[in-house]
Amino acid sequence: DGVTLAANNLLKGFDIGTGTGTALLGANVGTLAVSSVSINNPGGGGVDLTGAGVPAVNVVLAGLTSGGGAKNVNLAGLGGTVNLGTGTLSGSTSHAFDVSGGTASVSYAGTISNTATGARVVSVANKTAGTVALSGAITSGGTNPAGVVLTTNTGATINLTGGVTLSTGTNPAFTATGGGTISVTGAANTLAATTATALNVANTTIGAAGLTFRSISSNGGSGTGIILDNTGASGSLTVTGTGAAGTGGTIANKTGADGATASGIGIYLNNTQNPSFSWMQ
Repeated sequence: DGVTLAANNLLKGFDIGTGTGTALLGANVGTLAVSSVSINNPGGGGVDLTGAGVPAVNVVLAGLTSGGGAKNVNLAGLGGTVNLGTGTLSGSTSHAFDVSGGTASVSYAGTISNTATGARVVSVANKTAGTVALSGAITSGGTNPAGVVLTTNTGATINLTGGVTLSTGTNPAFTATGGGTISVTGAANTLAATTATALNVANTTIGAAGLTFRSISSNGGSGTGIILDNTGASGSLTVTGTGAAGTGGTIANKTGADGATASGIGIYLNNTQNPSFSWMQ
């Protein structure tokens, strides 16, 4: 590993690159302060920081590139601010970008990709406050990766503004359940799954900026194609297409009992505001 932290450290003014280890690692970071530090680790993990008691950290990286490791970014139980700069995250064997617990506001302007089977490209869970802002392109493909999963983020806001392209096979593509506010903006966002649900937003508020996708597709099996269930009164889902039949995506060949509300449905809507579906089949 590059730098292994104890509690209450100050790092400033150097570059980290380790080969196959994790560049910046801390199991109980305390009131960590990081500035003018760059991480370029194309063969290993990037940042793995865990707090005890939700410490107030102030981490500002000049840039972060990680091309391996179990996770490119793992942030757990932090408060304060974490700004990871720009760069590229790829090649992790588990979730590429994983934030859990705490109240920290987290931002990253670089690209994030994941192809590992069953692994999430972005995972945010159990945050009670703060904003997660990802402004670079997010892509997921390969053999059944797990896409984007946002769960039980009561009080937190998650904004994805750099483009989302997810192809997840038999795993759900985009899931946001259990609280918080989410938005996805951009002109070319796409979701595609086979037998799984492509988009599931349940008991989570769609922010005023809305959820915008060029296409959403799900084909076969009993998994509902799109679920919007108790999504609040702030924003809505828009599927735009590109002006020709089918360019908004295809939801087809679902199987389930007549009248069922949990499976076999193309699009399930309950207590959601002004959804719009254009050029879909």
